Amino acid sequence: HLLDAASARAAAGRLELTADLAQIRASRVVIEATPEVLDRKQALFATLEDWVEPETVLASNTSGLPITRIAARTRQPQRVVGMKFVNPAHLVPLVEAVKGEATRPEVVRQACGLLQRIGKRPVAVMKDVPGFLNNRIQQAMRREAISLVARGVASAEDVDAAVRWGFGFRLLGAGTLETMDLVGLEQILKIHEYILPDLDASPDPSPLLRELLARGDTGVRAGRGFLAWDAERERAARARMDALLIEGLKLVRRWEASAPPPTGGDA
Repeated sequence: HLLDAASARAAAGRLELTADLAQIRASRVVIEATPEVLDRKQALFATLEDWVEPETVLASNTSGLPITRIAARTRQPQRVVGMKFVNPAHLVPLVEAVKGEATRPEVVRQACGLLQRIGKRPVAVMKDVPGFLNNRIQQAMRREAISLVARGVASAEDVDAAVRWGFGFRLLGAGTLETMDLVGLEQILKIHEYILPDLDASPDPSPLLRELLARGDTGVRAGRGFLAWDAERERAARARMDALLIEGLKLVRRWEASAPPPTGGDA
């Protein structure tokens, strides 16, 4: 666990549930997390402006809808910002603070400051590209992973093992661009010259993905996706993920508490 029982009860006591928008009038930051339907988000943000003060930051937890379009019906789009929490949000530190076309840079900095104060690791996304940072990088990896299975290069289980026990395991210690610098960019260029031409570059979803969906193999709920699932396998997978994320988060926090401050570079 990340909190003892007393701390958890204290945290829960600071939460207040309400269905009355009037309750947010004094809020300095409002974060929206409604379903991914653009019209609904636009209508909500236009309504929120009537309930909060002019300086209140209005944030969206959208998975990838453009912040610029979400803010399109507001009178003050300069105060609308993305604050995309990565699932499972209670365990994964990353939150993307996304600048829309009209968002003031100060609002992005304000969002990052708030996220740091609540123990998150913010990143500033300064262009409103579809999917932001996390999803763009993640979906590029998923496209290649599906392609490898579709081409018969490896089983779904072995593709997952390559991710979890190879570069995925290493990524906790160093980011992908940092790793490239550590390896040496001349070596990375040589690898790219022979690997990139063979990677899946299709702009369309994989035919294998469409085939699985057409068969009704939609994943855990259907009992089959890329893998076969039953209740016990699902329970074990979710328990393993939660346990490893909790231990990983503890490890990172201990390391950050004991690590010396960075010197020089792009701090």
